[in-house]
Amino acid sequence: MANEVYTPPDASTTGLLKGIVGDVGDLIRQEIRFAKAEMKADLHKTREATVLLSVGVGTAVLGVVC
Repeated sequence: MANEVYTPPDASTTGLLKGIVGDVGDLIRQEIRFAKAEMKADLHKTREATVLLSVGVGTAVLGVVC
């Protein structure tokens, strides 16, 4: 019937709390992994911008000298 509710075998309060704590730990690990990947991407973009800026400054210096 529609009144039946599924309860997992380990539906005790401590089991549920362990599940929540485990999920929070997984979420934190995923966030750290994401932050590391984002930092690497930002560092790569910064490195590219620095190279382009250096080329531009070098060209400007040559233009002033000439």
